Amino acid sequence: MKRLEPVVAWYGGGYDPGPPAPPDVPDALHTVERSGALTSRDPAVLKHVGLVMGRFRPPHLGHLHLVEEAFRRCGLVYVLIPEKTGSGFTLCHRLVTAAFSQLASVVVAHGSDALPRDPTEPGFARAWADVVRAGIPNTVTRVFSSDTVGAAVVAQELKAEHVVVDTKRERVPICASDIRADVFAGFRWLAPRARPWLALSVGLLGPECAGKTTLARELAAALRATVVEDGLRVEAAKHQGDMPP
Repeated sequence: MKRLEPVVAWYGGGYDPGPPAPPDVPDALHTVERSGALTSRDPAVLKHVGLVMGRFRPPHLGHLHLVEEAFRRCGLVYVLIPEKTGSGFTLCHRLVTAAFSQLASVVVAHGSDALPRDPTEPGFARAWADVVRAGIPNTVTRVFSSDTVGAAVVAQELKAEHVVVDTKRERVPICASDIRADVFAGFRWLAPRARPWLALSVGLLGPECAGKTTLARELAAALRATVVEDGLRVEAAKHQGDMPP
């Protein structure tokens, strides 16, 4: 990859180093067969480095659509999540990594816990742009979001293009707060690869006629879940007449 030489001195007006050096393209993830349908073959597209920022609590199909759009329009994609303390952040990091690692590199914005959250606060754009530059080794050229305010000012500070995706939530009509309010009702809105981390599995054991089937159906109704039949039991029932007395 071509690197810009450091500037020693210049005279006259403001110094302009020109456009950022493009990354090595395509990114390794663009060669994976399962991502082929989203992969662009246009060198003008693959030269871009994309950034998606968010908390993703939890990552859902709308977030996945956003990251897929970034993957489709860039040669490299980074997902930046704010740093938090405690076990909750560990789970969040695992969920985001599971949801997006086939499309992007997940990066933790170290030190972001103390940064301003309101885009109208003085220094908001500069502080978050500095965190992006510190955590991402490539120059970001495109910032993707469904937010027309916060991400826009960070993109401007980074001198990157701001790409707005489904800002009215028409493509995927869900938001993370809805899922947090009722995880069971919103379970199928979760990003598929994040679901195993939040799935609730209940196994029922007991002798015949103990009420396992009845209890399973009542639990499934209460949890809005699915009853998975015991495969061995189903096969045994098929051959019950063949079994010795």
